[in-house]
Amino acid sequence: MSNKSTINDYKDYLQDVKESTPAAMLVLADSMDNIASALRALGTNNAMTEMGAIEFLAVQIKQGMDDIATSIEGVNVSIPDTEE
Repeated sequence: MSNKSTINDYKDYLQDVKESTPAAMLVLADSMDNIASALRALGTNNAMTEMGAIEFLAVQIKQGMDDIATSIEGVNVSIPDTEE
C-alpha cells in the first residue's frame, strides 16, 4: 500500500468521523484518555504511580547527595584541627 492511498484512507476515515459529531466526540475523548494514560505511565515501566520517571530519578539523586553530605561531614569531624 502506498503512502498516498494510506493518507487518502485516513482522510476518508476522518471525513466519516466528522460527519458523525457524537462519534467524533467519543473518538476524541477516547484518544485523549489514551494519551493521558500513556503519559502517567511514561518511564515507569507502565506502572500507574503518582510519580513519574523524572520524579523517581530526582528522589534517588537527592538521597545520594544526602549520603555524600553525611560522609563528608563524618570525614570533617574525624580530621583533627591542626591550627593551634
